Amino acid sequence: MASYYYSRSLANVNKLADNTKAAARKLLDWSENNGIEVLIYETIRTKEQQAANVANGASQTMRSYHLVGQALDYVMAKGKTVDWGAYRSDKGKKFVAKAKSLGFEWGGDWSGFVDNP
Repeated sequence: MASYYYSRSLANVNKLADNTKAAARKLLDWSENNGIEVLIYETIRTKEQQAANVANGASQTMRSYHLVGQALDYVMAKGKTVDWGAYRSDKGKKFVAKAKSLGFEWGGDWSGFVDNP
């Protein structure tokens, strides 16, 4: 049985550019198969959405990979509940490690502006 947010996450993954979509689908399927629940809540953004994120401090640039469908934002979940701090958990660390192995960069590793869930 799929996790609570699987369908929503998959719909968001399907908005990504083809090369990123393939890696994100592998990541999502891997997380499902390993009992790691996540919500991929945002992928591609419009210029207007990105400008709003810059204005409210959620982003520092208008050159985001989200604008071209090559980035995703996620939060760890358990059933219907999301946990914004759970990226520090063992499952959260495993998810990040798998994402990196598939070629994703994690904003939590950035210096300066750290982009955590």
